[in-house]
Amino acid sequence: MSSSSRRFEDLKDELISLKEKIRIHRRRNANELTINKLFIDGDRLIEMIRNEVTKCPAQVQSEMNGRFYALLNEWNAFKRTTSSTNRISNTFGQGSSTIHADGTQRQILQQGIESLEQTSRSLQRAEIVARETEEIGTNIVDELGNQRESLLRTRETLDTNVENLKRSHRLIRTINTTLITNKCLLIVIILMEIAILLSIIAFRFILHHK
Repeated sequence: MSSSSRRFEDLKDELISLKEKIRIHRRRNANELTINKLFIDGDRLIEMIRNEVTKCPAQVQSEMNGRFYALLNEWNAFKRTTSSTNRISNTFGQGSSTIHADGTQRQILQQGIESLEQTSRSLQRAEIVARETEEIGTNIVDELGNQRESLLRTRETLDTNVENLKRSHRLIRTINTTLITNKCLLIVIILMEIAILLSIIAFRFILHHK
């Protein structure tokens, strides 16, 4: 076997290893930049194999060309298959992403609707509380108005009672003054009666001794 044939086999083995490496990366969902670099390495190996075929002796040139083109067809078919798988995977991934995005949007929309409903219910409860508070406030104002009227009536009653007490006090003072005056008159009358009685006794005593 010539050196070109051995080199051909070595490069073929490298290409087979590279294809297996691409399959592994594809199963691991490696990024496209890495996969494309491996494809470029494979194309470079194909070109190197082509150069080695041209260096082969004339007696094996036809055989090596056949093997090279078979290897080239396998490589091109591998690239097409891998690229198709990649496109399907990307399409599926995009579809999944779209479905996921749609699901996320629906979830966000549903959450927004639920938030609006909760806000609406909260506003309704707040409106009910406000109405109840307004009714309570109105009742309190009415009650305060009634209490104010009661206080005013009580104040008027107190003013009337105070005035009555003042009149009663004046009347009592008048009565006291009258009582004192009457007592004084009574004392004067009693003294006058005593004086008259003494005068009568003295007059009789004088007449008796004459």
